[in-house]
Order: sequence, then structure tokens, then C-alpha cells
Amino acid sequence: MNSDFWQFEAFFPPPAMINAEFVYHKQKIKLLYLMEILRQDTDEQHPISTNQICARFAEHGISCERRTVGMDMKVLNDYGYEIRLNTLF
Repeated sequence: MNSDFWQFEAFFPPPAMINAEFVYHKQKIKLLYLMEILRQDTDEQHPISTNQICARFAEHGISCERRTVGMDMKVLNDYGYEIRLNTLF
């Protein structure tokens, strides 16, 4: 086999590795993906709920709980990203 084939294989881990290593890396980019969702898809007139955010994560194979989304938003706020919480009663 030529080396191009082996380079291609590096991007698609074997099934045995997907459950551990691949999922681990997806969780690592969760905060970055949250920033992307908030920046591209929300503004003062178009808020998004934590349930909607979790659904978006699930579409990309990233596990999520409502509580952790709130903690992730607090981290972004702590580092200078302005994220406003809209509470609907």
C-alpha cells in the first residue's frame, strides 16, 4: 500500500478507538463550539435555550447537560466574552 492510504487512515480512527479517544477530543472542543453557536446564531433578539444548545451539541456527537452549559457560559464570561442570560417567566 502507498503512504497516502496510511495518511488517510490517520483521520479515521478504528472503531475500537472511537469510544475513548475520539469522544475525549470532542468534549475538549465543546467550549469552542459553544462560542461559535452563540456568536453566529444568537443576539439580543434571537436568544437560545440551554436545551437548544444541548441539541446542537448532540448533532455533533458532543454530550451535554443543561447545568454544564451554564458553567461553560460562566467560564466565557469570566474570560471577557459578554454573554447575557435572558430569563423567561
